[in-house]
Amino acid sequence: MRSKKLMLIPALVLLSLVLIGFAYAHWSKTILISGEIETGKIDAIIIKWFCDDPPGTIDPGYDKDVASCECSIDTADPQKAYITITNAYPCYTVHFSLTVKNTGTIPIALKEVRVDGKVIPEQEWTPIDADNNGVNDLEFYMTNSLGEQVDPGKAVETSLDIHVMEGADPGATYTFTIEFDFWNWNEVP
Repeated sequence: MRSKKLMLIPALVLLSLVLIGFAYAHWSKTILISGEIETGKIDAIIIKWFCDDPPGTIDPGYDKDVASCECSIDTADPQKAYITITNAYPCYTVHFSLTVKNTGTIPIALKEVRVDGKVIPEQEWTPIDADNNGVNDLEFYMTNSLGEQVDPGKAVETSLDIHVMEGADPGATYTFTIEFDFWNWNEVP
């Protein structure tokens, strides 16, 4: 009797494995689903600019009209603006802002601002050699908007203070490019 019980155990184990395999084969099935996934579009353009010393006005903090600043927006790539400071002199400081509109379909956030390719960190004076003579001429200070979420159709203003440094040549004209880099709103740290 005992040997019959011992012979029954392997048969039961084998039967259990067959049933488990059969059940798994019927419960597991590969299903192919085809379809399209459409993502949103990230796009932004500069829509307006402001400078507190346009041509023909008194220099900020002084009682004379010596220097001035102007801007033009790149028509081929409206994420770029060209700023010109005319008749610059050491210690001349101007406040500048650009308004950027989200023309895409998903929220965006400003990742970085670059001046002539150099990243300008927020709330930190950053010197630039604008005339490539080996001496820093200008320094920039960005005061807001990094990482700020901008919904489709909405706009954000980015402010820059520009200071002409001691190494600048009096009466010089400085032209530089400001570029914006926007990312998907949830990817900007």
